[in-house]
Amino acid sequence: MKLVPGLLAGLFAFAHLALPVYAEKLLQANYVTSCSDDSAIKTNEIKVKLLPDESQVWLEYDGTLDYDGYVMFNVDIFAYGYNITRQTVDPCDLNIANLCPMTSGKMPVPWNPMEVSKNTITSFVPTVAYYVPDIDLLIRVTVVAKKSGEQVSCIEAPVTNGYSVYVSGVGWALGVITGLGLIITVILSILGYSNIATHVSFRTMLLLGFMQSQAMYGMLALHFRPLARNWTQDFQWTVGIVHAGWLQTIATWFQRATGGTPSTIISQNSKVSVAVLKRSIGNLAKRTLPTTGGGNELLVKGIERMGYRAQIEPSNIWMTSYLVFYFVAILMMITLMVLKFALPAISKKANNAKLNNALSGGTEWKGFLRGSIYRLAMLSYPQFCSLGLWEIYQRDSAAEIILAIVMFLTTSAALGFATFKVFQRARASKALNENPTYTLYSDPACLTKWGFLYVHYKAQCYYFIAPMIVYILIKGIIVAFVQASATAQAVLTLIVEAAFMIATCVIRPYMDKKANSFSIAASVINFVSAICLLIFSDVFNQPDLASGVVTVIFFFMNAIFTLTLVVFLLISFYYAIRLKEPTAKYHRLSDNRESFRMSQTDNRLNTELLPLEKAIRPFGDEPRPSSPWAPSNNGSVRSRWDPGHAGAGFNHHDEQPPRSPFADQPPRSPFADPVEPTLPLIPSSGGHDAGRRV
Repeated sequence: MKLVPGLLAGLFAFAHLALPVYAEKLLQANYVTSCSDDSAIKTNEIKVKLLPDESQVWLEYDGTLDYDGYVMFNVDIFAYGYNITRQTVDPCDLNIANLCPMTSGKMPVPWNPMEVSKNTITSFVPTVAYYVPDIDLLIRVTVVAKKSGEQVSCIEAPVTNGYSVYVSGVGWALGVITGLGLIITVILSILGYSNIATHVSFRTMLLLGFMQSQAMYGMLALHFRPLARNWTQDFQWTVGIVHAGWLQTIATWFQRATGGTPSTIISQNSKVSVAVLKRSIGNLAKRTLPTTGGGNELLVKGIERMGYRAQIEPSNIWMTSYLVFYFVAILMMITLMVLKFALPAISKKANNAKLNNALSGGTEWKGFLRGSIYRLAMLSYPQFCSLGLWEIYQRDSAAEIILAIVMFLTTSAALGFATFKVFQRARASKALNENPTYTLYSDPACLTKWGFLYVHYKAQCYYFIAPMIVYILIKGIIVAFVQASATAQAVLTLIVEAAFMIATCVIRPYMDKKANSFSIAASVINFVSAICLLIFSDVFNQPDLASGVVTVIFFFMNAIFTLTLVVFLLISFYYAIRLKEPTAKYHRLSDNRESFRMSQTDNRLNTELLPLEKAIRPFGDEPRPSSPWAPSNNGSVRSRWDPGHAGAGFNHHDEQPPRSPFADQPPRSPFADPVEPTLPLIPSSGGHDAGRRV
């Protein structure tokens, strides 16, 4: 097999490019699993560390043996499912008590080093294994009777080398970039740069949605290889799984106060061997974790596995996500308050005319606050659909179940209400104007509160918000309620991703060609990832080598696309910050939404030129003649150029230019227009001027 050496060489090169070099090489294993039905070795705890530079193997073991006699160890080492070496070891050469010969009973081995020759280590482990991040290295030890050759036991231990793609700094960096995208969107909206604000918002939401999909994949009850498992773990923060000591303290206290029983997997980690899922297992009883074949070995899978990897007790996962949601909500409110008081001060100090105009019209901060609450509901919907519904199945305490139900129903109702209002206004606009664009983009209140739902789509495809919400809901239900069957989760996920990909490719609902291209690419990547998940479920009973290769494909495909989305978002930051007129960077959208949108810079009094008029007026303080459209005494409006009017005509020597009587009034709401509402507000499809106001 020439594929595996080439694959390992590629990963080796990647490791040297992406990761720092450790001071010492090491391999370590912290748990074992049984690979035979009737094992004579039952493990409570095991720790093994191999230091090749020091020619030492450190070992600590606590377990029981159920065999008497001389045995031999057949040691197989697998890399990504490929058997790279096989060695036979005589335990009598290791000088370990109870192994020469093997004797029934407890076998405690304290944490001590054993000297091993460097040649022996080199023959067992290739050099590349010390550098590849999250290497899929598995050591299988088959214990056989020395005389008869009969198999006595079989155990497996996954090995790590200290390198991993799961780095907390990656999550923090992505979180900061996403938060900046949301803040920049709000600031640009306030300043009236609606076009680029829409693009920054779309790119931010696309990146966040893709990362949430990765996190939800990691919560499936599948057998993930280390590389795929740790990759999805990088995005756990997008669904509220964040480790903090004070969060765990609050969650544990609340559960005990409400009659629940906290789990103790993390606190007892030193007393039991905790393993991630190796193969499919049956349904679990309440508060019972499956064993790996005896002893105090525990298996965690799905959501519990992601919580365990984040050092969060399974009983605290939901409450942690709930508390993180409120922390983000408070942070969002503080940010809006800071913007409310900071922007006017900055405007006054900088003496920026455009910023002054944007803020002088009276920014609707209440509208922004309400819109931010709706936006927060949309951003947190994946975590409430998955973790909130999972809590109903988990049943940590009655109070936590009530909180989960309330939060799920509240966010669902908020998004449902917002979607209904958008549909209602769009239908009303289509009935009057044969186009939904006017109503959706001319009303600032609608745009501020519910615009985040539809501004990313073409005006004619506003309805795509409903499939998007249903898509998130179904994925959350699959994660929450199908934890007992990995195969069912993989098949359902594949169906959902295929349906969404087809809908996105056929409808192309997004605002422009570039947005559609990236959205279609994201849906295709998710569909291919779903195929990888189906392979991980072992439904095809494929060899381990195939699963290892698919894992590498899964990682590189998603990592490259995530990096592309990050660069895509950072470019929009550059245009938003560096360009004097950032909106000019982007073409006007084809649905002509800008013609109807009332930006903050337009929401000001129509008296900006009055000082200039006063300066050039040749008549001093003489009263100006009335406007040709001024109302008469009986309240009717007649033009001064009307032939029936006594003053028809305009004397350029005796009168000032006409001035509208509405100059001192603020702009009217588009829904309080005195024009006959049955007249179209935009040009009709026939191309004539029947739809133009006169």
